[in-house]
Amino acid sequence: MPLEIVRNDITKMQVEYFIQHGEFDIITINETLFAFEQPLLGC
Repeated sequence: MPLEIVRNDITKMQVEYFIQHGEFDIITINETLFAFEQPLLGC
């Protein structure tokens, strides 16, 4: 599986987690994405 597909899946899972738990603060989400070296939202 290409790396890009894996990265997109990880990012998608992390964003879905925040949405399912009612967390919509983009800064909080981006901090988590950054910690896991994922692409940030809005960039």
